[in-house]
Amino acid sequence: MLAVLILSTPLVSGRTAHHHLNTPGRALVVIGANDATSNDNEVVLSWLRFCADNSAAAEAAGLKVLLVEPNPDVYASLERTVSKAYRSAASIVPVNMLVGANSRAAGSFTARFHMVNSTLLLEDCPNAPHWVLHQLSSLSLAHVTDGLQGFINCVQRSNPDKPRPSCNGSQCNLPAMRRRPTKSYLFHRTVHIATFAQLLQKNRLEPADVDVLAIDAQGYDAAILQHAFAESPDLFPRVVIFEHSMLSPAVKNATIELLERRGFATDCPIRNGRATCRRPSGQDVYATQTQRGLYMGVPMPGKA
Repeated sequence: MLAVLILSTPLVSGRTAHHHLNTPGRALVVIGANDATSNDNEVVLSWLRFCADNSAAAEAAGLKVLLVEPNPDVYASLERTVSKAYRSAASIVPVNMLVGANSRAAGSFTARFHMVNSTLLLEDCPNAPHWVLHQLSSLSLAHVTDGLQGFINCVQRSNPDKPRPSCNGSQCNLPAMRRRPTKSYLFHRTVHIATFAQLLQKNRLEPADVDVLAIDAQGYDAAILQHAFAESPDLFPRVVIFEHSMLSPAVKNATIELLERRGFATDCPIRNGRATCRRPSGQDVYATQTQRGLYMGVPMPGKA
């Protein structure tokens, strides 16, 4: 994900059950947190650093960071990161949950979640890149298959003297890879799905508590965001960040138009019926809630 903001003077916490639009919320929610080592978004990183470096003050102020990761294997790495890099700060909460975009998700609704068998792939590609080992997982089998096949094709065509960025100079056992069908590197697990509102309820948060919502859900970003707004009328984060590179132009446009109707300004404004991003190389759309002022960082307690 693209680093999108350099933070300036922090704001006051000051939470109420339904706080004023110009008052910061107390929570950052990251859907698709991975292992919390691959995110270079400065907004997310600033919250993590603050809550780790000021653990007691953050806890006293009621600040909370939800790091939501559905992949069970990656979630284990996420827990280790929170423990080691962020010193098990009480305000930083890993959550092993799949957030869906379907009102049927009432705890008993389950689905197949597809992922790469990183253990097997590492046997054939000992230095396979992080993205293919840990970030390539989704409800969509086609999405995971296409991403993995793209990596395999890249490796097989790559010139060792001129590594291709998408396969990162990976040194793989090509004969072994040719003997295995792509599907042999894939597996799935059955996971329970919750809605965004249920995620908040389980973690004692109200929609109005959410200050920043960041989504990286491998092509499901728009659906999750749209459903979150639909089921939570009081959801007005000051910042929304979602990945657009896997969305169709029509879905991307519709999602940005939804944000604009709710008072957000984005770095991909709609012009002549088309979203025009100011950062053409980036993967994220960054939106600020203009009704609640410019985003100025983690709401730090005790500072005016």
